Amino acid sequence: MVIMKIPTISFKTLLLALLLAGISATASAYSFTVDGIYYNISSSTDKTVSVTYKNSNIWSGEYRDTVIIPETVTYNDITYTVVRVGYAAFNTCKYLKAVHIPSTVTSIDEMGLASCPELTSVNIPEGVTRIGKSAFAGLPKLEGDMVLPSTLTTIGESAFNNCSGFTHVNIPASVTSIGDGAFGGCTGITSWTVDAGNPVYDSRDGCNAIIHTATNTLVIGCKNTYIPYSVTSIANSAFSGLTGLVNVNIPNSVTSIGSRAFYNCTDLTSVTIPDGITIINKYTFERCENLINVNIPNTVKIIDAQAFRMCSSLQSIMIPASVDSIGREAYAYCPKLESISVASGNPVFDSRDNCNAIIKTANRELILGCKNTVIPNTIRTIGDYAFEGCSEATTITIPNSVVHICQCAFADCYALTSIDIPNSVRWIEYYAFGNCTSATSLNIPNSVYIVGNYTFQGLKSLTSVVLPNSINTIPNGLFQGCEELVSIQLPEVVHAIGDGAFDDCKKLQEIELPNTVKEIGDFAFAGCWDLNGITIPDSVKVIPEGTFTRTGLTYVVFGKSMESIGRWAFLSSYPTSVTCRGTTPPVMATNFETSVYNNAVLTIPGGTRDAYMATNYWYNFQNIKEVYTDIPGDSNGNGTVDIGDVSYMIDYLLGEDLGFFNTEGCDLNGNGIIDIGDVSRLIDMLLDAQ
Repeated sequence: MVIMKIPTISFKTLLLALLLAGISATASAYSFTVDGIYYNISSSTDKTVSVTYKNSNIWSGEYRDTVIIPETVTYNDITYTVVRVGYAAFNTCKYLKAVHIPSTVTSIDEMGLASCPELTSVNIPEGVTRIGKSAFAGLPKLEGDMVLPSTLTTIGESAFNNCSGFTHVNIPASVTSIGDGAFGGCTGITSWTVDAGNPVYDSRDGCNAIIHTATNTLVIGCKNTYIPYSVTSIANSAFSGLTGLVNVNIPNSVTSIGSRAFYNCTDLTSVTIPDGITIINKYTFERCENLINVNIPNTVKIIDAQAFRMCSSLQSIMIPASVDSIGREAYAYCPKLESISVASGNPVFDSRDNCNAIIKTANRELILGCKNTVIPNTIRTIGDYAFEGCSEATTITIPNSVVHICQCAFADCYALTSIDIPNSVRWIEYYAFGNCTSATSLNIPNSVYIVGNYTFQGLKSLTSVVLPNSINTIPNGLFQGCEELVSIQLPEVVHAIGDGAFDDCKKLQEIELPNTVKEIGDFAFAGCWDLNGITIPDSVKVIPEGTFTRTGLTYVVFGKSMESIGRWAFLSSYPTSVTCRGTTPPVMATNFETSVYNNAVLTIPGGTRDAYMATNYWYNFQNIKEVYTDIPGDSNGNGTVDIGDVSYMIDYLLGEDLGFFNTEGCDLNGNGIIDIGDVSRLIDMLLDAQ
């Protein structure tokens, strides 16, 4: 699942991160420096040192051009022997071109020379016994034959990952341990050999691979590998990241294929999985984007999580009767899938009614669908990730039998044009319809009581939505990134609006917060550039951090119960009218932009000017208007009732942006709303007073 669902970072968290970054940028990570090389003392007794980086930040990349490490170095009249290239010593040195390592060095530690994109020359001298995890990872400009010393015993996990320029590697007789993915992504390697006499590994029969002799496990292969019939297992990541690998013939002797064995083999078009395999492990064929069809033998019992995820050319699936477990996202993001079937006799799964889906028989849960799926009307649950990444599906009909739609069930179905949820559904989980970017309509029935966080995030074509009265909480990020959403109607029962609920709804023009709302989350309306105005009901006491940052607000009205307005709640928003109905000024952190303080009109209850001018940040307002809202008919709050109030009330009914309106004092006919009857009653009051 590719998802962008990250909660908004709080200002406090960001400030702390910046503070820590500043601390790390100045803290020393070395014992001393000589001739531009930084050293840590490994042993004062043995007088040994390791090469290290300058600061505590391992990404600083201090070294450049050519670095020649000496065998010995003298500091404070003591001569030390250089024995290690230490942890991350040359990590991310983007201008480093060459490194000479002396014969005194015995270990190149984790990330010692990793991610140096311009490095073209480095030697691994005789005497080195250990190469640590990711020590040489990400060095694309190292080319030709890899020369490893005869003293080497250990090659760590991902040690040479993504060193794509090497063409041949010979493993010395001394090597007894090779970590997972040690040569992953070394796409240029065309041949492997192992020295005769190696007690642990061999490259039998000219197979162009490294095989663990005792277990007959193929540890590392290349695009020219031939898998001998004596091999019984393929190790984790054995072929991971190889380009140019088009076909793989796995002999029947193989009974185990490890996790990520063929991960990201983007040129792989066909593979034969032999009888005898019982588990297709996690990520085994993930991102094999040209793999069209895979025959799964009747011996397989488990297809683990993400086994075929992002196989974007895969067209058909046949689940044999032997399979009793399918992990989550096993076939997610396979948009070309058009045929899914389960063999008859499978005790756990079925594909009833030729539905082109996989269904858990016992609980009637659909766990995998495709663009041609017809959901049977016997299904109760749409499972986790069931249609995730079905980017070519334009229409999916959910039957009235479904009561539960699980997390990410329809996530990233980019071509889906409408979302029609039947009135049988009670519960929709996290990100269930996230990033369905083409959906222009959304129907949520009154049957839905629970909606998860980010359920409709990223519906970029949705223009309007009406939420049912059954939903009393707007979860975090519910409509985040719905860029075309213009209007939304909240039910009168809503009591909480979650963090980022409407974040980045750029075209949202209006939203009426019902009087039932008590809580509004951080950044709930951030990035609503077209939002014209907002009236916070009396039920809300706190506006948290960043709530209305980056909006188009022209007016803001705070209810009578407002107690606190969080930091940067209105950052990069420029209202011209700010109304606060409370007689006690709310506590306010740094909030409005300077231009707002200088130009906006602050409207406050009559007689409260001194209190506001004595309160932090409120005293910055230069234009202050006091209103007296206890006078019936005083619609503009200027303390008197005259013909101006009639005009003001008519403007209000016509939808003009007035900022302030004396709602409580202008319901003159007592029917609970402001209407033309109140205008008539106000005119009568003025005539009677003459």
